[in-house]
Amino acid sequence: MPHDSNLSAKDPVSTGWDVIVIGTGMGGGTLGYELARRGKRVLFLERGRSNLGPHSGATEGKYAEQAFDFAQASEKEYADQMAKAGRISHWLDDGFPVQKGKHLFRAILGEGTGGSSALYGMVTERFFPLDFTPRQNFKEVADSTVPESWPITYDELRPYYQFAETLYRVRGTADPLRPASESADVIPPPPMIPANREVFDFLASKGMHPYSVHVACEYKPDCLSCQGYLCANNCKNESGKICVLPATQTWGATLLDECTVTHLESTRTKVTRVHAVCRGEKRTFESTYVVVAGGALMTPVLLLNSKSPDWPTGLANDHDQVGRNFMRHLIDMFLFRTTAKEGVAGQIKEICLNDFYMHEGEKFGTIQSMGHVPPFDVLTKDDPEATQKMKRWRKWLDPLWKKWMQDRLVPMGTIMEDLPFAQNRVLPGPGSRGESGPYVRIEYRVQPVDATRLKRFQDVAKKAFGKQKRSWIYPIFMPCSGENKALGHQTGTCRFGTDPKSSVLDRDNKAWGLDNLYVVDTSILPSSAGMNPSLTVAANAIRVAEHLATRLG
Repeated sequence: MPHDSNLSAKDPVSTGWDVIVIGTGMGGGTLGYELARRGKRVLFLERGRSNLGPHSGATEGKYAEQAFDFAQASEKEYADQMAKAGRISHWLDDGFPVQKGKHLFRAILGEGTGGSSALYGMVTERFFPLDFTPRQNFKEVADSTVPESWPITYDELRPYYQFAETLYRVRGTADPLRPASESADVIPPPPMIPANREVFDFLASKGMHPYSVHVACEYKPDCLSCQGYLCANNCKNESGKICVLPATQTWGATLLDECTVTHLESTRTKVTRVHAVCRGEKRTFESTYVVVAGGALMTPVLLLNSKSPDWPTGLANDHDQVGRNFMRHLIDMFLFRTTAKEGVAGQIKEICLNDFYMHEGEKFGTIQSMGHVPPFDVLTKDDPEATQKMKRWRKWLDPLWKKWMQDRLVPMGTIMEDLPFAQNRVLPGPGSRGESGPYVRIEYRVQPVDATRLKRFQDVAKKAFGKQKRSWIYPIFMPCSGENKALGHQTGTCRFGTDPKSSVLDRDNKAWGLDNLYVVDTSILPSSAGMNPSLTVAANAIRVAEHLATRLG
């Protein structure tokens, strides 16, 4: 992996970039790859470590909690192990849906080459056309800021969806509830594992329309699904592997990892310098264009920390929109018990159904495979005392947990769209400025209209799955939507739109009032849809890369 450790603020090469991309997830990695492929000079700046290549020292094929005793870890040891696992190590300060007051927690979010895509479950589904006109999909929106429509249409994004599906080698079968043409370029998957086939047939018998979920996975032998941790078998098609690696090895881009961008220096109309701390050394970079792709949490923090006389409330924040309209999907779990002799093993994210995406004129969301039931270590990761007490029982509990939970239960998740509200927001914590304390402060509550709709979705799903006498497979319901540790599919905070008073970016993802600043991560979404955002972020990044390539000439 090219890494120029001699790059410095005075080095002429640091002023010769066409584009600096801050972050290497599905947005930044994909955009940087496409621009490098088109012959543009691209510099990736990544806060985390590079986990690419055989000598990265990364923790692969298991959760960090399984590789290290966090109950006895110092903060420095914890940070080092999280870096090896491609995860953020810093605390978040959070006021969340069901807990009273605020508290600190560590979410499972990516930080390293590939960003959160290095940890994702590989689901790469398109949004539905109706997601691009969101407000009409809800019976009640209260004071939500959900717009009538996105600044672009589904038809505009369609060719970029096709490009992204090909680039990330997406596999699956056609959704019976969509036009067949939308899956024309998706690679057929291998046969389902017996446990999933049992669940698939059960769902079909109940009148639903399951299909093989679209995943960016190679389905190699000994596939572990690898949701929440780095892939050990090179199965996972994530932006580090698919985009950053070829961009640097083939197309001349440069990657600087362990490089934290602290703030952007600007005039009233242009970003002039990117200030960063790279492996303990302060550096300054210049570029024709700057693209921020730190995600819905980190991108607004960077912009709000980039105050100046020209931008006294934060960069691109004339109308107090940066950080607002934070969304995260509300996810609940159904655990299906199976009788398959082989048990639950291998690539188990194989099922999806969209029968309740729109239900009786009301928007809910998708239902899909959620991967393996996590091990004890992960479930108790934020409770060191419980982890320590459990040690004496582990040699008995581990095999029982695996036999009756991990090898017998197929988790299916209901993923419901939550609406954007101005009061749900992300702000910088003191740790984002190099002091002690949390890096991000989250102000979020599930609003009453979402809570009511969530209850209806839960009831509809329970009724649809039902219970049958003498049936072993009917599911156990586990409400998880009040849980904040995974922060499922966080979006919003720097939305794109047509009005600078209600959005941060224009339709091309350029910041209002700044000629050379763009954003291409999940923060740009004006509504969260009811589907995983990965493919939409990648497709949009390709669209914006095409726009930037035209501007660069």
